[in-house]
Amino acid sequence: MHTKELLERLCAMSARSGREFEAAQEVCRLFAETCGETYVTPMGSAVGIRRCGLEQAPLVLLDAHLDQIGYMVSRIEDGFLHLVPGYDRTPLPGKEMLVLGRERVYGIAAVLPPHLRKNPDQPDDYEQFVVDIGCSQERACELAAPGDAVVYLPHFDELDCGHIASPSVDDRAAVVAILLALEQTAGRELCVDIAAVASSREEIGGPGALTAAYGLSPDYAVALDVTFGIQRGVDAPDGVPEDCGVTITRGPHLNRRLTETLFRLAEEQHIPHGVEVEPGNTGTNASSIRAAGNGVAAALLGLPMRYMHSPAETIKLSNIEAAANLLTAYLTSFPGGERRA
Repeated sequence: MHTKELLERLCAMSARSGREFEAAQEVCRLFAETCGETYVTPMGSAVGIRRCGLEQAPLVLLDAHLDQIGYMVSRIEDGFLHLVPGYDRTPLPGKEMLVLGRERVYGIAAVLPPHLRKNPDQPDDYEQFVVDIGCSQERACELAAPGDAVVYLPHFDELDCGHIASPSVDDRAAVVAILLALEQTAGRELCVDIAAVASSREEIGGPGALTAAYGLSPDYAVALDVTFGIQRGVDAPDGVPEDCGVTITRGPHLNRRLTETLFRLAEEQHIPHGVEVEPGNTGTNASSIRAAGNGVAAALLGLPMRYMHSPAETIKLSNIEAAANLLTAYLTSFPGGERRA
């Protein structure tokens, strides 16, 4: 399956943090094409394991989070769904939404006509951000309840020059990179076992990756997540060129030897890449995984994108492929495998 088709399939899923189980089952079906064992953890992470057949082979964990940003219903008044404070709501007005209630319900984030705003130049007050599902109070209470998840309606739009826009590129693009690496290494002689994880709840602190890593006890881990690409209003050093390929991060939460190995492999195999520096917590699953059990040697790869945490997260497909190629280079680099480090 090609990169675009894989990404489209994954972006069609709705999996707000804490509501990943159905999506995790679907990802397990994809993992099963190249992995001998698959399961969903109690925390809702999808896991696929491929054994190389060698005794005491090191285990490499590849992680990308499955969950997406979203909102929760706090109360229902006059048929309108009010939302719990949380993620930035400035992109909401007028957007198409999907309510994950007793059944899936289409809705619109209500928007105040500009003619009636007291100050048209100011964004709406958060209290006015409600979801309209077109129902009476009684019917709305039959379809939804406080605590239900609300996400942007899934869509998948192709822009020019190999760009894709969708509400859940973060972090489905990185899941695609892992799936591509699994495909690229399928049938090849490796000297490592691989555990692929599409982890849950990264957007609320990363317990899905932490618990999966604890259960797997890997020797090495590579976490993948999207990162800020340069766009209007985002310049270096806050962002990287959005078409630079895959980024490799240096920082104290990350294993230096593993990180430098990835740099060397990227250079040797002419894989487009950039560098990021994170002086503390990475804000990704890499920081969660490295603290699992007795500690894990972890590295972090980034996929530059534009418009993070918006209904139109935009990425260049070649960045996903660069990340996949670097994962493949790493998995085949262990001594005794097809390519010696």
